[in-house]
Amino acid sequence: MQDFLNTLLTSSITMSIVAVLLILISPLLSKIYESKWQYYAWLVIVIGFIIPFRPDIHFSFLKVGLPTIQPSEVFHLGTKEFVTVASNEIIGSLEDPVKSIYPVIGCIWITGMILVIAFHIFRHLHFIKLVKRWSENVGDEKILAHLEELKAKIGITNPVYLQRSSLITTPMMFGVVTPTILLPSTDFSEDELSFILAHELVHYKRKDIWYKSLVLLATAIHWFNPVVYLMSRSIALQCELSCDLEVVKNSQEDKRQQYCETIIGVICQQSRFKTALSTHFYGGKENMKSRILSIMDTRKKKSGIALIFGILVLSIVVFIATGIGEAATSLASNDNFKVDGKDQSQVYEGLTESKHVIDVDVDSLGSGEGVNLGQYALEEGDFITYKLKSEGTGNLTISFMKTDEYIESDGYLGVIGLTGNELNKEFPHPHVVPSHLAGTYYLFVGNYEGKSLENIKGRVEISVAVE
Repeated sequence: MQDFLNTLLTSSITMSIVAVLLILISPLLSKIYESKWQYYAWLVIVIGFIIPFRPDIHFSFLKVGLPTIQPSEVFHLGTKEFVTVASNEIIGSLEDPVKSIYPVIGCIWITGMILVIAFHIFRHLHFIKLVKRWSENVGDEKILAHLEELKAKIGITNPVYLQRSSLITTPMMFGVVTPTILLPSTDFSEDELSFILAHELVHYKRKDIWYKSLVLLATAIHWFNPVVYLMSRSIALQCELSCDLEVVKNSQEDKRQQYCETIIGVICQQSRFKTALSTHFYGGKENMKSRILSIMDTRKKKSGIALIFGILVLSIVVFIATGIGEAATSLASNDNFKVDGKDQSQVYEGLTESKHVIDVDVDSLGSGEGVNLGQYALEEGDFITYKLKSEGTGNLTISFMKTDEYIESDGYLGVIGLTGNELNKEFPHPHVVPSHLAGTYYLFVGNYEGKSLENIKGRVEISVAVE
């Protein structure tokens, strides 16, 4: 849970940086690119919010077959005498108190996400229920014929239903399986109705309801982040702007002006009944100025493929930067062989006494090379704590083996794997030796099928619990 929440938070912050940057430069981009390209550029960021995970490459081996070794004696082995420390009866204090907060934070995050999704689903289902009760199918043959003409012109072959309802005051579309254009009881002129139907059909053709569903999912996942709400508003505006321009594409100024008048005609009639999973002909008073200026702007603008590619590259760079930052943090936390900011010897202070502390200091290991650090007796209940770091691109392993050879068919005890200088995050905490695995072992550090490793340093500590 801790790793997931850290990844989620890091992802939320880094994608927020990209989102805020796009919001800030949107006025400039609107002068260069058509609105539809900004609209689809946002999709890259939305997906980045929905998929917050970053690649975390490391190796963890429960049992591996290691290649024949080239014996190497370049190591320093030190064994210390017993060190007794103060006792503590509460085993639960082994865990860092800060870590106990993560399950609580996780529950809060999950609860928030469920509440956001449940709210929108309930609201949408309630809306559908009211529509079914208080709407009726449009039976005017002339209007239905005109709808079919517009569908053919736009390139839509699937059925689209048309209804009227006294509940709403502005046209809208809803439904994925059964797309329905819902008209208010207002009497529209033929031209106004043509604009309205074309507008909603463009929404359907572009599958904007699916897009809105993705935005809703991103908002639910990052409900704690105010940037996702700014992003949602920006996407809604670009959605309407791009839809407007598609309706009036190749139209003369008088036609564009007439379309603007149709929008202004419903400016005071914003409906109370709307959901996140529907489209709206009217997008709000605050966006009206932007829509009218965009509709009347007949300047030729560039294709936005470069814009989408640029946002994609920027997101990838942020992804990589996030990974590098996490790796640097992980490496910094490993300095002086610390776990979560504490020296390994202090994490279990008051609960254990050290039996052996094996210091590791190997200059280099080539591919397939391993070092025998000595023979040790492991008893039931022993704590084995591994702490290593290295430089290079090999797969550093450390394990207790039953034989003094760097290959073993009977299994390993407590194998860990590292890639380069990244410590496998699953193994800072100790392994406890079970009764059936107690016995005499040889401790090996090796480079499993990788390039040369350098500066392999660390410690393996064998401790026992203090009664």
